[in-house]
Amino acid sequence: MNPIQVTNAFSNDAADRVFQDLGFDGNNNDSERVKRAAYLTQLQGAVNAGAYQLASQDPSSDDYLNYRDAAFTPTDGILKRYKNFNNPEGNSKVNDGSIFSSA
Repeated sequence: MNPIQVTNAFSNDAADRVFQDLGFDGNNNDSERVKRAAYLTQLQGAVNAGAYQLASQDPSSDDYLNYRDAAFTPTDGILKRYKNFNNPEGNSKVNDGSIFSSA
């Protein structure tokens, strides 16, 4: 593992990274829930519980998910695996040795 940073864009400290590796709107999921509280309230009465749960977990729908993440099953196709591959929130984890982990 190379500890030298190529750029100063992100800190190698995991405590700093949570404030840097944010989504399209510059907010993490907790801030998105606050910012979009009115939307989530309106949505709650309009969709089923499963859809609302997904929306409330990531209101901006900008969480990164690696296509080799353990959350996928062997039957998940390529479209499902790559759906969130280009999203920015959480796409720059501190190297912990497991390159495919999303946690």
